[in-house]
Amino acid sequence: QSLVVLDKDDQGEALDVVFFQASASLGTENSAVSISDADADEILGVVEVAAADFVDLVNSQLACKTNLSIVLDGPSGTCIWVGAISRGAGTYTASGITLKIGILQD
Repeated sequence: QSLVVLDKDDQGEALDVVFFQASASLGTENSAVSISDADADEILGVVEVAAADFVDLVNSQLACKTNLSIVLDGPSGTCIWVGAISRGAGTYTASGITLKIGILQD
């Protein structure tokens, strides 16, 4: 239903958040995306977060995407996997990006 991205490294660069129904890889970390066909088949949806979506909080950046309507249904109904693709030239620390995912459950 919703996605909140907190960029603690204060980069505010565009990124794509990718939801998977099983463990999958987007390719080699810190390289161009090179996802295999088998891993691409596990994608449930992608949320594009534009640089313009971020609000400057002085020491961090925050973006909120709402009304997403992506069906997130893993194999057991309780697990999903998430990856991200940076679309800018930001430099991030290991814990520099946090996500909050809002899910409506039937």
